[in-house]
Amino acid sequence: MRPIRLTTTRARLTLLSIALLAIAALVADGGLYSIAVISTANASDAALKRQAELISQGLRLTHHGATCLGGDLPTQADDGLATDVSVVGDLGLLTSTPDNPLRTATLEALAAPVLKTRRSIWVDISDASHVRRRVYAISVRSVNATVALIVERSVETQNASLGWIRWLLASLSVLFVALGWLVAYWQACRILRPVRDIAALAQSLSE
Repeated sequence: MRPIRLTTTRARLTLLSIALLAIAALVADGGLYSIAVISTANASDAALKRQAELISQGLRLTHHGATCLGGDLPTQADDGLATDVSVVGDLGLLTSTPDNPLRTATLEALAAPVLKTRRSIWVDISDASHVRRRVYAISVRSVNATVALIVERSVETQNASLGWIRWLLASLSVLFVALGWLVAYWQACRILRPVRDIAALAQSLSE
């Protein structure tokens, strides 16, 4: 393949095609990645909600805090990702999973509107390490009290699953543009061949 001179018509057609392909790939990547982000967030929210509903059915209040079906509060949702769970009553925090990154005051502040209105809430918050967390809190009626059940997890945990999608989209885009460049160059050569033949014929007749 001969070197492409940027001043030729063939080169300009090829570059125009590459630019259009690159723009199309960028738009497609952005759209697909946005869909993946939304789908991942919705799936994570659904997992948090299912876990909260499951715990609420087995929640039992004791003198030492709260248990789920007589055992510890579960720390993993059905999607396999880790969660932190807390139970807050009118007098404050009753129990929480070990090493919960949210402070007691933060958990009690999250529970306050739930205990007051008896309505569930979704909240995005940052913990003490500035890690973003997704929080789902619901009101649970126990035998002798109403408590707030808080289920939360790191957003970075769910976003980690998007890494391979970014890599895949970038790789496919590079491959798409590279193949497009080859096709555009071949098409430009094919389209301009009759023009070159006519020009060569005219030059030979003029000699």
